[in-house]
Amino acid sequence: MCLDSPDTRNTLTPGLVGLLVLGAGHALLRAPVDAHDDVCPRATEMQLSLLARLAHRQDYWPHYLHILHFINANQSVQNTFNASLCSPTVDWPAVDIAASVALVQIALERWIVRADSLTEAIDRRCYALACLQSLAYCAQPYPVEQIHNSPSEEQLEQWALRDPIHSHWLEPVITSPDHAPVYTEHPAALATDEGLRKTMLSAFSTWQSKLGGEQFANALLRSHVDPALIGQLQAQLNRS
Repeated sequence: MCLDSPDTRNTLTPGLVGLLVLGAGHALLRAPVDAHDDVCPRATEMQLSLLARLAHRQDYWPHYLHILHFINANQSVQNTFNASLCSPTVDWPAVDIAASVALVQIALERWIVRADSLTEAIDRRCYALACLQSLAYCAQPYPVEQIHNSPSEEQLEQWALRDPIHSHWLEPVITSPDHAPVYTEHPAALATDEGLRKTMLSAFSTWQSKLGGEQFANALLRSHVDPALIGQLQAQLNRS
């Protein structure tokens, strides 16, 4: 599936949404997290890869979030949604932001755990960028009421250490691009080292902005990521 191609056959049609919904239901709800416990690991990884191709691009996140909410919805909501798939456009219901963070982490965990089992380089890059976009979505900014003056290093450290999302996911997400070698297929934006670097820079910029700025991102990195890994990441992003 190539969602960044100009070919109109690759647009997000109701039929494609239905395929994504079916795959997401199996990969995120019925299949085990670890590939070693899965009787059909390759099928699950392909379904996760389809979701990653959707989630690696920020402009497709409204669709991605609705799919996550749908597979966790009750039967009456699902019946309404199923009827809408037959129409020319997909009629999405409203998304609850608070519930979305928990749902996003379901897929995030599976992309991270299963990345080492992938055999296709294209899937590794999609997994890596989807993980980074997921972290940016889940990021909670420094409390606005506490930013009357520039926070001290101690305040930043305490805030970073109390952040449950980043304490659990930041280092695994940071290391995921290390498993994403070059490939020459779609998504086209990730087809070269330079394309991957620019896409990662954009995603990290989104993450930093969501937190409130670079100083808050750096505080989280210092608290939750090995300094050697931070150095590797900076070298990768700054490589020309």
